[in-house]
Amino acid sequence: PVDRELLINILEPLGFDVKEAASGAECLQLYPQFQPEIIFMDLAMPEMDGWETIHLIRNIHRSNVLIGIISANAFDRNLENSSGISDKDFIIKPVNLLELINWIGERLNLEWIEAEPQAKAPEPKKLSALENQHYQVPPRDVLNQLLDMIDMGYVVGVRKLISELEEQETDYQLFINDIRRMSDHFELESMKQFIEDKLKALTDV
Repeated sequence: PVDRELLINILEPLGFDVKEAASGAECLQLYPQFQPEIIFMDLAMPEMDGWETIHLIRNIHRSNVLIGIISANAFDRNLENSSGISDKDFIIKPVNLLELINWIGERLNLEWIEAEPQAKAPEPKKLSALENQHYQVPPRDVLNQLLDMIDMGYVVGVRKLISELEEQETDYQLFINDIRRMSDHFELESMKQFIEDKLKALTDV
């Protein structure tokens, strides 16, 4: 579900109409009606796995719909298959935003129109001694979650997580403000460095 949510949150803002299926059987029911240009297939699905689903799409339904494989196992891309899936059609988890966008662009012959670059987010301000005393960071597992999402380019997930922290009325408001400011400007590298610095500070304590 997390992977499907990630794809939806990446693709819908780009103008794609996205439908999700929780299993191979559901995919086989849905795609003939939806007529997608691309199906992203997870190989590890309950009951009917991804390879069997692809086999039925290609050999029983006789469909040439483009198929991209989302897999946690890099070894899968080297497996021989009779469905015409090449190693270039594999996107290894965690899904990298740039890799995904490039793959879609190549397969659909799209030319991406880039938005005008936004102004760089202001650097986190220097804290006074009093503010430093009250600057709290979330636990290590939360920081690592944020890092994982940043590595995937999953800015929507970052914003959602810091909003959840804010709703809990924690002492992390200064940290939340800094992350929100950088996420609003899509400063992924700055966010990553900022969080890595906070993790290092926790280790050094």
